[in-house]
Amino acid sequence: MTTRTLALVLFSLFVGSHASATTLVPMTPKQVVSEAARIFVGTCVDTQPITVTGGMLATEYTFRVESVQKGEDLRASLEAGRRLYRFRQYGGLQDGRRSGIVGLPQYEVGQRYRLALRGESQLGLTSPVGFGQGVQSLGAGTLAPAKP
Repeated sequence: MTTRTLALVLFSLFVGSHASATTLVPMTPKQVVSEAARIFVGTCVDTQPITVTGGMLATEYTFRVESVQKGEDLRASLEAGRRLYRFRQYGGLQDGRRSGIVGLPQYEVGQRYRLALRGESQLGLTSPVGFGQGVQSLGAGTLAPAKP
């Protein structure tokens, strides 16, 4: 093998390994529940692109919550009649700019989900445990108005 061929092979290996990827470790349902700060079933009723500290793009999701499996703060809000829950997740589309992480779910308005979310970061962002492992799509929900 010539020096030039060897250089091309090594270059292609490094270029190929530079591609963005997300590696996920499979989790059991018990592990997902254990690592989640909040688990609830609800319908996505709104999405809004936002910018957080440093110009990072995120999306603010609003869900109408039906039931809470974990998260005392969320359970107390639901019991007090406040059915809407907002959270922010990294990634989004704003002014033609798109950002995100491969494998990080996005939620569609009108769709019903069971979400197992991590606690909030210092930037006020969260994500589902194990990316898609903390999300179950439950089909179409209802978009009837709810109390804030």
